[in-house]
Amino acid sequence: MKLKTVLQGLCLAAIVAAVFFFRQGTALGQVSDDKHSFKFSRFDFSFPSTWQVMTPRPTEPDAVIGFVAPTSDNKESAQVIFFLANTPSGQNTMSAMTRWTSRFTEGKDKINYKEQPIQISDQKLTVYTADGTYKENSTATPKRDYGLSCFVLTSETQTLFIRTMGPTNATSSAASEVYHMLLNSIR
Repeated sequence: MKLKTVLQGLCLAAIVAAVFFFRQGTALGQVSDDKHSFKFSRFDFSFPSTWQVMTPRPTEPDAVIGFVAPTSDNKESAQVIFFLANTPSGQNTMSAMTRWTSRFTEGKDKINYKEQPIQISDQKLTVYTADGTYKENSTATPKRDYGLSCFVLTSETQTLFIRTMGPTNATSSAASEVYHMLLNSIR
């Protein structure tokens, strides 16, 4: 019984250390002090001034920073969350996409799931999209007309996921802003 308690304590300590490490950023993924820019590898991203900083949920330990991104009419908003994984070449990409798309109540074949690789200069960017009825967890109320867009950018040692999620119109608007932010940073 004591060994089990010690092991549980060590696991908890490792999780706390990992969350602290990811929240603080690393040499390749660092949020600025003013929370308006982010550096990943050789790219600098500046966030739109209309985005409001939010704290990612504890269930998202790889999250570095999150935002609420309102539509231009301020009627809806989407979440934009930057996740940083210390794995090269997107080794965890498919597991992340499977986890996020499995929260739609329809099957993967009915959520308009798309994967689009894009080459910009010497950088590969992959964009994943889906939409349908979203259910955050087993006890949550399903949300109709929800969208997911995920942008995946890799370096030699890390993978950056930028996930936008929310009502379809808000997700579309936020995804467009993220895409332009990426284009400006990569070129």
